[in-house]
Amino acid sequence: MFKRIILCFYCAICVALTGCDDPFEHSKTSCPGTEIRRIPSPDGELEARVYEEFCKPDLKTVVATSVDLTPPDRILRKKLDENRLNLPFEQIFKIRGKHLITITWLDSTHLQIECSGAKADDIRKQEKEWHQINISYKF
Repeated sequence: MFKRIILCFYCAICVALTGCDDPFEHSKTSCPGTEIRRIPSPDGELEARVYEEFCKPDLKTVVATSVDLTPPDRILRKKLDENRLNLPFEQIFKIRGKHLITITWLDSTHLQIECSGAKADDIRKQEKEWHQINISYKF
């Protein structure tokens, strides 16, 4: 009886592991993204980065479009060299599907995100402020 239980357990594990190319894919919280463009702030301290995200199994279909705020690579490299990487970066806007997003820095503390044709039900994240950056939207 014990051998049957072990055999059933072994078979269940084998079936579970062969169901996916990546057995840990369901524990991952985000889909891979492709950076579309970077828009630096007027003072050069931040960049707004637009991404298109894809999920398995269809890595050709855009499932979401998002905007992140982050320091530019030169500042990140400098902070890494100085061992004091505590700079914030975060996704500030995310919408389901593929959308044309226009980013405009009105000044170094005001960012405008334009996403024509956006529907309220498709918006997954919409920050109004990020640290000292005010964010406005046009839909």
